[in-house]
Amino acid sequence: MNVFLNYTNTLRPHQWIKNVTVFAPLIFSLHLFDLTELFKALLTFFSFCLASSSVYIINDILDRSADQNHPIKKFRPIASNKISTNSGIIYALILLSIAILLSFSVLQSFFLPSILIFYWTMNFTYSTILKHIFIVDLLTIALGFVIRVFGGSVISNAPVSGWLLLLMFLLAFLLVTTKRRQELVKTNINSITTRKVIHKYSISLLNKLIILGAVAISVVYTMYTISDSVVTRFETTLLLLTVPFVLLGLLRYLYIIFKTTGGEDPTLVLLTDYPLFSTVGIWTILNITIIYWEEINSLINKLI
Repeated sequence: MNVFLNYTNTLRPHQWIKNVTVFAPLIFSLHLFDLTELFKALLTFFSFCLASSSVYIINDILDRSADQNHPIKKFRPIASNKISTNSGIIYALILLSIAILLSFSVLQSFFLPSILIFYWTMNFTYSTILKHIFIVDLLTIALGFVIRVFGGSVISNAPVSGWLLLLMFLLAFLLVTTKRRQELVKTNINSITTRKVIHKYSISLLNKLIILGAVAISVVYTMYTISDSVVTRFETTLLLLTVPFVLLGLLRYLYIIFKTTGGEDPTLVLLTDYPLFSTVGIWTILNITIIYWEEINSLINKLI
C-alpha cells in the first residue's frame, strides 16, 4: 500500500488541474455538448496529465540532492529515497509512452503526439537548463500553458483564438511570477533554497511583474469580451458580464500573495482557498451559460 501511495504521490495528481486548459478551446468552439468532441478532449487531458507527471518525476530525480535540504520537498518519494533513481526513470518513460499512445488514439495521426512530445521536450530542457536562466525560466513555464491550449484546439476542430493564447500566456506568467516571489520570500526567511536562479530576482522586481501581469490580464480579457470576432461568433455581448469575476479573482489572488505566506503553489491556492475557487467556478459556469444559452434553454424545455 505504501509503495502504491509513493508512486501515486510522485505523479503530483493535484497539479493535473493545470491541464484543464485543454478544454478551453472546446468550450469556445461551441462543441462542449458534443460527446465525441468532449471524449477527445478528455483523452487529450489525460495525455497531458501523464506527460506532465513524467516530467515531474525527471525533475525530482535531477533535484534529489537539493530537495533533501528543503523543509517540504524533502518528503517527496524520490528525495526521501522511497523510490530509487532507476525506478523513477523507468516510471517516467512508461508514463510518457502511455501519454503518446493515448494522444495518438485521439485523432489517429501524429499531429497531437508531436505537440505532446514537443511539450515534454521543452519541459525536460527546462528541468535541465532553462530553469537556471533568469526570466527565461518564467517564460518557458508560461509557454507550456499555451501549448496545452494549442493541443486542445487541435482536437476541437476550431482555429485557436489569438486572444485565448495571449490570455493563457499572461495568466501563466502571473502564476509563475507569484510562485517565484513566495519562494524568494521563504528563502530570505529560512536561508534555504533549492532553486539557484531565485537569487537573481528581487522582491521589488517580482512585485512589479505581478502587478503588470494582473493589469494586462484585466485589460486583454475585457477587450476580448467586446471584440468583434467574439461578439460575432457567440452572437452576444453578455460575456462582458464575466469581467467583474475576473477582476475579483485576480484581487483575491493578489491578496493571498501580498498579505499571507501562501502562493508558493498556485494550484494548492486555487484548491484550498474557498473564495478564489468559488469565483473561478462562478466565472466558468457563467461563461458556459452565456455561450450555450440556446442549448441549455432547449434542454430545460425538453425536461419540463
